[in-house]
Amino acid sequence: MIDDPYEAIKCIPKLKKEKFKTPGGKAGRPFQVLETGDDMMAVRTSRGGKVTIQIEVFQVAEQLLRDLGEKEEGHWVLLSDDVLSGVIRGQNHDKACSSYVFPLLEATGRIEIDRSRPVKLRLSQNAAGESE
Repeated sequence: MIDDPYEAIKCIPKLKKEKFKTPGGKAGRPFQVLETGDDMMAVRTSRGGKVTIQIEVFQVAEQLLRDLGEKEEGHWVLLSDDVLSGVIRGQNHDKACSSYVFPLLEATGRIEIDRSRPVKLRLSQNAAGESE
């Protein structure tokens, strides 16, 4: 497994052609990666908007799932967790991006998303095992 989550995302086959889906269960919306740069990634939302994501956010997201999941049964963390969403938003210059970060990490096999209500996240068993 590639150590850096952002580099792993950049290795997804046909990354810019793939349609990803936000974690909202049936209400999940499609989005697409527009560009990948040295310090950021841009995605096109289902409504045609553009969201920029700083690459550090992907590393922070994984670390937060590791840290917050340690205390939870099954290591699941709610997507709506205030600490999770607040830290990720702060790392992205106070712009929301969780709905795009986690599906991209899921596509690499680094995390799992339970899209039932409430939406939950955790490190994949492979990723969790490698860190210990």
